Amino acid sequence: MKFAGTNWNTTEQVVRIAQKNGLRKKHNKMKINKKILGLALDKIESDEFTLKELFKEITNEIKDEHTLDRSKFYKAESIMDAVVSVTGMSREMIISKSRVQKIVFARTIAMHLIHKYTRLSMAMTSDIFNCNHSMVIHNNKRVNEAKNGYNPEMGHLLNLCESVLMTEPEN
Repeated sequence: MKFAGTNWNTTEQVVRIAQKNGLRKKHNKMKINKKILGLALDKIESDEFTLKELFKEITNEIKDEHTLDRSKFYKAESIMDAVVSVTGMSREMIISKSRVQKIVFARTIAMHLIHKYTRLSMAMTSDIFNCNHSMVIHNNKRVNEAKNGYNPEMGHLLNLCESVLMTEPEN
C-alpha cells in the first residue's frame, strides 16, 4: 500500500471510506487527502493495524477536528451589535452600499462573523446585507488575507469584534 501520492486509487478508497463513515463531501478533498496521508503515515509507523481499523481511526480523528462546536453559535443581531459597538457605526451604515473604507471594513467583518458564528448559509447571510452570496465568499477571502497580515487594520478590527462578541453572553 502506497500513501506517498503515487497510488491515487488508495487515497480515493480512503476518502470514500471516510465519507461513508460520516465525513461530509463538503470538506476540501485535497485537504482531506493530505490529512489522511499524514494520519495514515503516523499510524503505520507506530502500530500494527488492519486496513479497516486504520480507516475508522483516521475518519474519527478528522470528524473530531471538523465537528462544529455548537457553543460558538450566536444570533446575527448579537454579531451586528458587536461590530456596531466596536466601529461606532450604525447598522444602516454597515448594511449600506457605501464604498467608504471604514464602512467597507465594518461590513466585511460583520458579514464574515455572521457567516462564521451563525447557522446561516451564505445565501441567508447575503440576504441580511442585500447582496449576492458571492460577496460573502469574497469578504471571507478578504478577512483571511487580513488575518495573514495583508491588511493589519482590518485584522485588528476583526480581533476587536471577535473579542467583544466572545465576552457577550451566547444566544
